[in-house]
Amino acid sequence: MKRILTGDRPTGNLHLGHYLGTLKNRVKLQDFYECFFIIADLQVFTDHLQDSEKIAANVFEVACDYLGVGLKESNCFFIQSQVPELSELSMYFSFLVNISELKRNPTVKSEAEMYGVSNINLGFFSYPVSQAADILAFKADVVPCGQDQLPHIFQTREIVRIFNNHFGPIFKDPEELIGECPILKGIDGRKMSKSLGNTISFAQTEDETEKKILNMLTDEGRVRLKDPGNPQKCLAFSYLCFFEKDIDEIHNIENLCMSAGISCRDCKKRLSNIINDELREIRERRDFYHSDQERVWNILRKGNEKARAEASKTLEEVREAMGISYHS
Repeated sequence: MKRILTGDRPTGNLHLGHYLGTLKNRVKLQDFYECFFIIADLQVFTDHLQDSEKIAANVFEVACDYLGVGLKESNCFFIQSQVPELSELSMYFSFLVNISELKRNPTVKSEAEMYGVSNINLGFFSYPVSQAADILAFKADVVPCGQDQLPHIFQTREIVRIFNNHFGPIFKDPEELIGECPILKGIDGRKMSKSLGNTISFAQTEDETEKKILNMLTDEGRVRLKDPGNPQKCLAFSYLCFFEKDIDEIHNIENLCMSAGISCRDCKKRLSNIINDELREIRERRDFYHSDQERVWNILRKGNEKARAEASKTLEEVREAMGISYHS
C-alpha cells in the first residue's frame, strides 16, 4: 500500500472546519493507504510558545478527536517530539535551503509582512523545512492537504531534488492530494479559529452546539419575520448547504426563506438538529476513548514506536549517503 502522512497541531480541540476540510476525507482514505497521522506538538512552539503547559492535554484531545471521527486504531498515530529522528532530518535539510527561498514561501512571507521578520522566531521561519522532514522521514507517497499547504509540498519536492542530486536517490517526490476543503466560516462570520471561540468542536455537547448555532449570524437585512430573507447572505444557510444531504430540502429552505415562510430561529433550529445528528456517533466514540486515557496513550505509544522505527531506517540511509554513518 502507498503511504500517507498528514496531521494537525495540538492547539485545541478539532472542529467542524477540520471535519469538512480533511477529517472526513482521511476516514475514507484509511482503507486504501498506510496512514501515518502526526500530532505536531513541536510546531506549536512556532507561534504558541505561551501555551506550552497545554500541549500534553491538547495532544490527548486531538487523539480522541481522531479516533472519534472514525480513524482506526490500527493506523499509526504519533507525536512529533517523540520521534527525534524528525528533528535530526530537519537539521540536515536546513543545510539545503537558503534564506531567500524561505522568504518567498507565501506562509512565511505573509507572517513576515504582518509582524516583521525580526519578530518571527527561527522555528517558524524554518517551518517548511520541518514539515518536509515529517513527510520524507516516512517516504510518504501522498500528502492530503489544502490549497494553502501547496507551497510546503513544493518546498519538500525542492529539498528532494537538491538532496538526491548531492547524495544520491534516497527520496521520491510526494504527491499532494487536494480535498474539496470547503471554507467554513466561524459562527460569527469571521475566519474559523479556536482562538476566536467561533468554532463548533466534537468535544462540545449537543446543547452547547445548539446554543452556538442559535446565536449564528443570519441575513442582517431581514428585520421582521414577514420580511423576505436572502439565503446567500445568511451564514446559517451556508452551513445548511454543507450538512444537509437532501438537495431538495436545501432548495425548500431557500424558497421558504425568500418568501418569509420560515423564521431565522426555526431555520437555525433545523440546522442544529442536522449537525447534532451528524456528530452524534462521532461524539459517542470520542466519549468512549476520552473515558479511557490509558487506551489512548497506549495507541500513541505504539504509534511513536512504529514511527521511530520507520524514521530510523530513513535516517540510516541519509547518514550513509551523507558520509556520516560511522562504524567502529
